[in-house]
Amino acid sequence: MVIIFLTIGFIILKIWQRDKEGIMKRFLGLLTAMLLVVALVISCAPAGTTKKTSKKDKKSGEVAKAGSIKAGKIKFTFDSNEYGGASSVNLVGSFNGWNPTDPNYAMEDPDGDGIFEIEVEWDAGKYLYKYYIDGNWPKDMSELEQYISPKPTEYVDDGFGGRNAVLVVE
Repeated sequence: MVIIFLTIGFIILKIWQRDKEGIMKRFLGLLTAMLLVVALVISCAPAGTTKKTSKKDKKSGEVAKAGSIKAGKIKFTFDSNEYGGASSVNLVGSFNGWNPTDPNYAMEDPDGDGIFEIEVEWDAGKYLYKYYIDGNWPKDMSELEQYISPKPTEYVDDGFGGRNAVLVVE
């Protein structure tokens, strides 16, 4: 997209330099201004929905927009009771190089209630992730949605026949 705008800008500049009467300069100046405004609007538009909400999710932090979480501390939970039991759960994804044994992302069950949790501090961005449960990768994260919080923004192909969860942080 940037290359297209640079090419258009170069062409406009060349025409501008050859215009002796100034008519083309005014026309191209207006056209350039309109193209810049369109490019600015397109590049600044948020992806996906822009519905604002002020609801507070008790398990995961404040919701920024529908399907996204505000940047800062985010609490991830996995209810192993509903899942059928688990002895170890790790949060794994693009944020830690997909390392399933990263001790910084080992979820804990401090009160022994079967709900594993971890609190992370994330900046704004789009994070792909999965839970690594008892040494196994779930094939499709959407199958775990009823056991986890926060709910993913979306799911994407993981390249191995399954799907990763995606969380948009704003």
